[in-house]
Amino acid sequence: MDKYILENGKVHLGSGIWVDEEKWHQLQVTQGDSKYTKNLAVMIWGTDVLKNRSVTGVATKKKKDAVPKPPLSPHKLSIVRDHNKKHLDAVAAQEDLAMASTKKSNLPPMIDSRFTEKDLNDVFIFEFEKPKFGLLGKAKKKSATCKVEKEVNGELKPCSFKTSEASAVKSFNLWRHVKRNHPENYAALVTKKNQEDEAKQKADAAKRRSSGSLKTPGEKIFCGASSEKKPKIEQTKLDSCLKSSKVTVTMDANTFREGLMEMVCLSSTPLTTFRLKNKGFQKIAGEMGRQLGVSMGHDAVRHLVVSTAESGRKELKKALEQKLCYLKMDAATRGNRNFLAINAQYYEEGKDKAVVKTLDVIDTEGCHNSSYVKSQVKAILEKFGISEMQVLSICVDNAANMTCAVKNFSEDNETISTSENRDVDRTEAMLPDEGAKGMNEIELHVDAAAQWVNDPTLILPTWLHEDDSKVQLMRCGIHTLQLAIWDGLNKEHAKKFLAKIRQVVVKLQTPSIQSVLLDLHGVTQSLDTVTHWGSTFVMIDRLLVFQSYCEQMAAAGTRELKLTKAEWDEVKNLRDLLAKPNQTTVNLQAVDVTPGVLMKEWRKLSKFLQENGGQIAEGILSSMQKHEEKLFDNIHFLAGVYVDPRYRILLTSREIPKAKEGLLDIARRLEKQNLLLYLNSAKEVEENETQQKESTIEFAVSEHPSEVAGCSQTSVSPLNLFERPSVRRLQPSRGNGDNSSINSSEDDDFEKELDKQERRQRVSAIHNCNEALFERNFREDCEAMESIGRLKVKSVFEAIHSYPHRIQAACRIASSMTTTQASVERLFSALKLILNDLRQAMKDDLIAAIIFYRMNYE
Repeated sequence: MDKYILENGKVHLGSGIWVDEEKWHQLQVTQGDSKYTKNLAVMIWGTDVLKNRSVTGVATKKKKDAVPKPPLSPHKLSIVRDHNKKHLDAVAAQEDLAMASTKKSNLPPMIDSRFTEKDLNDVFIFEFEKPKFGLLGKAKKKSATCKVEKEVNGELKPCSFKTSEASAVKSFNLWRHVKRNHPENYAALVTKKNQEDEAKQKADAAKRRSSGSLKTPGEKIFCGASSEKKPKIEQTKLDSCLKSSKVTVTMDANTFREGLMEMVCLSSTPLTTFRLKNKGFQKIAGEMGRQLGVSMGHDAVRHLVVSTAESGRKELKKALEQKLCYLKMDAATRGNRNFLAINAQYYEEGKDKAVVKTLDVIDTEGCHNSSYVKSQVKAILEKFGISEMQVLSICVDNAANMTCAVKNFSEDNETISTSENRDVDRTEAMLPDEGAKGMNEIELHVDAAAQWVNDPTLILPTWLHEDDSKVQLMRCGIHTLQLAIWDGLNKEHAKKFLAKIRQVVVKLQTPSIQSVLLDLHGVTQSLDTVTHWGSTFVMIDRLLVFQSYCEQMAAAGTRELKLTKAEWDEVKNLRDLLAKPNQTTVNLQAVDVTPGVLMKEWRKLSKFLQENGGQIAEGILSSMQKHEEKLFDNIHFLAGVYVDPRYRILLTSREIPKAKEGLLDIARRLEKQNLLLYLNSAKEVEENETQQKESTIEFAVSEHPSEVAGCSQTSVSPLNLFERPSVRRLQPSRGNGDNSSINSSEDDDFEKELDKQERRQRVSAIHNCNEALFERNFREDCEAMESIGRLKVKSVFEAIHSYPHRIQAACRIASSMTTTQASVERLFSALKLILNDLRQAMKDDLIAAIIFYRMNYE
């Protein structure tokens, strides 16, 4: 039967589908493509059917538990598609007709800008709402209705177009309706405007001729009347005046070099870009480089990268001078090459946070044993001038070579003397009758006291230098958690169930099925990988997205995708169980994971698993408890938790003494570092005095000299942390009045003797620092710190401001401890971009320079 046959008030659309004639006519005047399609679908199926159907029969991706609805009838869908296509073609034809009718008017491409408000009133009927603020209020347009009639099936019917308040105030929307739906009326309005413009131009020309005024620049001036046609006046475009063949760029040489560094180190631009053969890049930036005096050749840019990184290392070495810090290291293979990376983490004054800096990335050439790793780390520390006493802990993963290297790190330490040698050295520098005097009465021999200039450590009290703690081992919190999760999933019950899930996943990874899943859901199935964190959770979570597809294919006969309803429920339960450990892993990858935060996340996950129950949860929990003994077996880590008032309560009665021991160790190292700083500064002054002229007296004065002499009464050094004492230069007195007759040479000798005596007193005070008083003050500060209780603060560094002043420095260093290897892992992620398949020949110094600049870039 033919389409569009009218019979008994019905219109035939094809395939035996009839619709009401009146609704069909209303559909023809519907404005908007989407609204037309919607009304057509309602006419064919009805709203009740459309509510319970879908186009494809696939469940929506917006809801995880959405149930797929039955698809619509294919033959009816084909009718909707055909009519929708015809409607779009008709709309396009009308627009082409309107454009053709307005082409002669030389108008803008969309709407004639000459139309005014009066022209709108000729086409539309506006309804206004009453003013809200009395007579002076301004009425707003409420709606607009089209007055133009439209021919439908040979009859003129009023247009059904009506706008809301928002559209009524925009004349562009109203004229667009006229242009699309009433092209004849629009063309008539344009013609009318053209006639009005032409009449106005003629009237203006006649007026100018009658008045004798000068003609416009586009007109020729004639003495009399002429039949020659006047040339058309063309307006000059504005952009033609603004364009220029040359541009001026504000740039200096340093900014240009920084741009080159960022291209190579941050954007991974290969050095081949800067070769002279690269004509395109040389055209863009070559002249700028020549004008600034910056060479842009391959070798020059390479030298710039390496030299910039070297200067950055010198700055970092200066920043790490005499700072207590933590290290974290890891090894990985990239592009058939083996690399060892090491980061330093320390507290930076004035920022109230721990900072992480990349020290080095070296090619190990396949050597990954513990002795080699230890030797390389010591070489890097020596390169940056970091002594082993400055290193508190080293964070590594649970690999045997890494843990062994840290445990044996201080075994062959030749820089630290034994206690017996220390006693011998110290005895040589002391008076023979040392034992006969009290601790506060010991004085150094005049000749022996000069030995501290050669070795200031000889002056330190025994309890500060003979108890140098070894470097502590810290296991990465994320690696340890992943081992615990993996152990729990390796239990017999979980292992069998995961094996069955992997069979379904492997089938979903076949190319034919992957293309279907990509069309339906936009993603494909992933398989878990042992070396990837949280990959098992991602695999199970993604499998549940394809549950409906698996059930349909299994019903059609694909046995590899078949899982029972009970098994699907177990998959959901396993997904919900692993979601919490996965979120904990994500939380621990943050930059600011302090020891207290790691302890909180670990204990919170343990509580969740204990409350959840089940075989898999119990397996993960028991493995976490087993790994917890090794993870928390670090006194500096426990000290970091102890100084955090938010999570100190998580420490057990067995862990609190170890935490205080770790904090005391940090305080001792701080005391020693600060005293050595003072002695080294005095040593520099002593050496300078022997070389200076008699006209200048130079000596070092502490910011609080009275406290230095009484250092036995404080638990930390009075000197500012890692800051050298200020140096004052005093000009000698020229002599006036009473002392002008004194022999200047004899007076200078006497003054020098007084200076030496004063320095001996200071050195003696440093030597006689009392260990018992130091520890007593430490205990008092700990008690005052514990009495504060829990504080609701954003970070532990904010809470430390309320602690006793003597212990704040040690608390900040304890809170800056590294707990994960996340930053080192990111180093190797960046190495993937830098050392790709096309850049395997890159040398070690360039790789290290790019990594150093990239990871330390601010």
